[in-house]
Amino acid sequence: MRGRGFTLIEVLVAVAIMAVIGVAAAGSLNSLIRTSEGLKKRQAELARLEVLFTMIDRDLREIIPRRINNGEGMIEPFKISEQPVPTLTLLRMGGRDPTLPAGPVLVSYEWRDGTIKRHLRFIQAGEEKNLARVLIRGVSMVSLVPVADEQLAEKEKDGDPVRLPAGVRISVDLAGYGRVERLFVIGVGS
Repeated sequence: MRGRGFTLIEVLVAVAIMAVIGVAAAGSLNSLIRTSEGLKKRQAELARLEVLFTMIDRDLREIIPRRINNGEGMIEPFKISEQPVPTLTLLRMGGRDPTLPAGPVLVSYEWRDGTIKRHLRFIQAGEEKNLARVLIRGVSMVSLVPVADEQLAEKEKDGDPVRLPAGVRISVDLAGYGRVERLFVIGVGS
C-alpha cells in the first residue's frame, strides 16, 4: 500500500491560494491604516477648531461693554469687519495670568490665507504689548454675522450708548471637512 501524499500540483495550487489571500489581507490592512491616519488627522483638525470656538466663546462672554480711550482715540468694544479680511475684534478684561499685563485687552480673530490667528493687544497706561497666535490652518471660508434681534445698551458717562448685538454667528469651512457653524452669546464682562 502506497502512502498518500500531496502531488506537486496540489501543493502549488495551495501556495497560490495562500498568496492571493495574503495579498488581499495586506491591501485591506494598508487601507485600514490609511483610514485610521485620516481619522486621526480629522480629529486633530476638529480639536483645533474646538479650541478656536472655546476661545471666542470665552472672549465674547467677558466683553467690556464700553469704549476705552487708549490715548490715541476711543476703542470700540465690538466690531466685525470684512475688509481687507474677515476680522472679529472685541475688548475684554485681561486674564489672570501674572506674566501678562493687567487691564483691558483688545482681541482680534483674523482670517487670512487659510489661517485664523488670534491677536492680543494689552492696553495699559503708557505701554502696549502685542501677542499673536495661529489657532487653525486649512480654513477655506469664514463668515461672521452679528445677531441683532436684541440690542444691549450701556450708557456711558457722556450719554453716548454703546450697542452690542446679542450674539454672533460664526461659520468656518475647514478644508477636507466642511462647514461648522456656531452661535455665540455676547456676555457683559466686568
